[in-house]
Amino acid sequence: MSNPKIGLVAFGEVGTGKSTLCNTLIGSNGTAFTESERTEAQTFETIGKEGKFGNQETLLIDTPGLGDAQRNDAAHLVQMAKYIKENQFIRCFIMTINVHCPRLGDRERRLFELISSMYPGAPWHKHIAIVWTRCYSVMANQIENWKPERKEGFKRFIDTYFGKEVSKEKANAIPQYFVDSIEARQNNNSSYNELCHLLAWAGQLTLIKDDLPQMKVKLGAPKIEERNRTEFGSTWSVTEKYGGRRYGLFGPKKSRTITYQKVTTIYEERTKQQFTDGSVEYTDWKEVRRDTQDKRI
Repeated sequence: MSNPKIGLVAFGEVGTGKSTLCNTLIGSNGTAFTESERTEAQTFETIGKEGKFGNQETLLIDTPGLGDAQRNDAAHLVQMAKYIKENQFIRCFIMTINVHCPRLGDRERRLFELISSMYPGAPWHKHIAIVWTRCYSVMANQIENWKPERKEGFKRFIDTYFGKEVSKEKANAIPQYFVDSIEARQNNNSSYNELCHLLAWAGQLTLIKDDLPQMKVKLGAPKIEERNRTEFGSTWSVTEKYGGRRYGLFGPKKSRTITYQKVTTIYEERTKQQFTDGSVEYTDWKEVRRDTQDKRI
């Protein structure tokens, strides 16, 4: 393995060992990517970490919470698309799957759909690798028996959900690696070699930003923004008399002048639409109602 630096974007369900893998690939013992960093407001810029695996310089982008139905992916996708577009090293996406829990379903489908939505019609599958995690060395014989089954299960998953975009031939070309991330931190073992092969594969790819032209596609449903503004109209004065017996008071009647102004509050709405290229478009403000009152000034 050799330079240039290789950048990878990691996807995966919570508990699949995604962050442990990221830490391994940047030569960290586990302090680089921590659970405290995974907040809703987290930006992709702040969770990009650089390091080295063996002699290969690496850049890893973790994607906390992406694809979780409880979260809003729009902001994260826009940030990631911007990061990939501006970065000179990112070559591939890697998805982590726990080899002990091989069921592939809605969450994995959603993660692939998010990538596909960023590059509709483009060969995004060329830039994806699967890393089966938690392949413990004490289970080496069992892992070897699992490998064909896991690989075939993944191909069936791709064919079921993405057969129109990814042919069986293309699905067969998506590389799959079997790794114990902790073991891979030591040289000369199967997990270390698997990650060497992963980086060698990634190193021969073109940059994502060069090979996958990002199209301007709507990201989610438009959001409604509201505002109100005030218009001030004509003014007029009214003279009133007060005092004397009219109000149960004694003394001479007095007069005072009160000034009023017509004040109108106008309520408006517009829609905001985000796109996968990071741009945002707004409709014109549209009046939805108004409230006019005569206010004393």
